[in-house]
Amino acid sequence: MLHVLAAQPVASFFHPLSFRKKAALVFLLAINLSIAGYASQVHQRGVIDVIHALRRQHESQVLQLAVAESQDSNVMTVGFLMPCHSTPWRSHLVHPEIKAWALTCEPPIDVPLERRVSYLDEADEFYVDPGPVAWLDQHMESVGTIRGKGHVSTVKAENNTKGAEPRRPWPAYLVFFEQLEGTLNGFLQGTKYKECWRGFNSHFHDDWRRKGDVVVWCLEDDGASGAHSRVEQTGSSGHTRISSGQWAMERLRAM
Repeated sequence: MLHVLAAQPVASFFHPLSFRKKAALVFLLAINLSIAGYASQVHQRGVIDVIHALRRQHESQVLQLAVAESQDSNVMTVGFLMPCHSTPWRSHLVHPEIKAWALTCEPPIDVPLERRVSYLDEADEFYVDPGPVAWLDQHMESVGTIRGKGHVSTVKAENNTKGAEPRRPWPAYLVFFEQLEGTLNGFLQGTKYKECWRGFNSHFHDDWRRKGDVVVWCLEDDGASGAHSRVEQTGSSGHTRISSGQWAMERLRAM
């Protein structure tokens, strides 16, 4: 609507078209194209790139298992420790074998009006009250389950007592913003989680929870099946790292 209203005054301004007006027109077009290009191709691209990387990783794992004729499970588990709706994972991780969860922000429909002022959704609880460390300690399985051998999903949580709220098992892939990296480094120190992907997201952000790169940690699986191999990415040297899925693709082409 604003473009329609501004069309006639703008057209009148540039008629007749002098050299100065041509220069002004080129400058305005260049500014608009630069902003559009940055906003659509650079700013917050990490939250999209990570979804594509995870999906490609899953497809590579499925191919690797098919080539090896393995009966191992091809289920990928992913946990997003981010403010809700940070990534479009529901529309991109389309394979049913990808089991993902994220921090929620459910509206307080069943909460009385007088209590809604102090209502905190799951994402608020994670970041504000009780905070990341306390939330992980209360809602995730003991970190002891990811320090020993064997995949976490095969280990029963130590404190899942009868009648208590079941705790989430640690996923094969943890996705979070760089802002949270220091906290997770301290809480998960000594576990089998290792960084396997990092992607640029933005130079600036108005939400402190979304600042920095998008980071993925993979839960190492003692090399048993290769199901949790390193997520494919391009390193700082410009050379593409070869994942186990790429190796399987080369084997398939050679057959």
